[in-house]
Amino acid sequence: MMTSSTNHHSLLNTFVALILTAAVTLPVTAVAQENMSLSKAIDIALEKNYNIRITEKNVAVAETNNSWGAAGRLPSVDFNISANGSQDFNGDDPDITAGSLSPGVTLNWTLFNGYAIQINKERLETFEQLSRGNTSIVIEQTVQDIILSYYKALLEQEKLDVLEEVMNLSYDRFQYVTTQKELGSAVTYDLLQAQNAWLEDKANHMLQVVTHRNALRDLNYLMGVPEETDYNLTNELTPPKNDYSFDRLLDSMLADNTTLKNQYLNQVLLEKAIGLAKSGYYPSLSLRTGVDAVGSRRKARRIATDAGESITREEASVDG
Repeated sequence: MMTSSTNHHSLLNTFVALILTAAVTLPVTAVAQENMSLSKAIDIALEKNYNIRITEKNVAVAETNNSWGAAGRLPSVDFNISANGSQDFNGDDPDITAGSLSPGVTLNWTLFNGYAIQINKERLETFEQLSRGNTSIVIEQTVQDIILSYYKALLEQEKLDVLEEVMNLSYDRFQYVTTQKELGSAVTYDLLQAQNAWLEDKANHMLQVVTHRNALRDLNYLMGVPEETDYNLTNELTPPKNDYSFDRLLDSMLADNTTLKNQYLNQVLLEKAIGLAKSGYYPSLSLRTGVDAVGSRRKARRIATDAGESITREEASVDG
């Protein structure tokens, strides 16, 4: 019996030592705690959450794309320029250097293409509404995650406080039994039982410390703040006392559910895609005009003659 108790005591000591090593090796930064309410956590997340910031950028892109120019109603102007040159070496004959420059500008304007321009504009407007709907969904999901993470961290804190109290009571009992053994009113078996109970409670407390720290880290991730930031959560862990009506919840879901609205917008986009495909069967009318110019230059030059003379002749022309 004594050997079994001793082995159990040795295993518990080893287990506690491993937990202590893991707890010490975790990155911990000593920072001052600040009070954090649920409403403040939500405000910080709405400002710094990465997913919300990304979706807001997507809305800005959709707003920029939602224009008549992107839809194809406005004319387009193209500028182009080309140049080439050559040089011929003709021995005793004059060397010939030739070059040309061809600038041009072209205007294209689609006047009618089977209502495709109007359909494209409506699609861009729908894309903008869909981007705003996606942002609302991300915000709603983030708020929900913040609430769940906040109360999870609060729950883990409550568990930690309870386990700390249990651990202190176990330690007091262990000290009490130690005193009893010294006075002769308790045996070694009673002392080992009290010590094992204290070590088990201490191990549970240390595991809960890690769990509580992970819960705070998840909350910090959702808020977009450094993960080592520590808070003093001020809300109370009390269940809400609200009366809900099924009919009222159903009406609210049908009227305000952003996911359902986005599904409707996706259906509208599919209908616009069908209309855009049908527009290809209509005749199209477009206007195209432009201005081109060609400039060339030809130069013949003999470097030296038998008489020591130099001969140069230039020709230039411009066509437009």
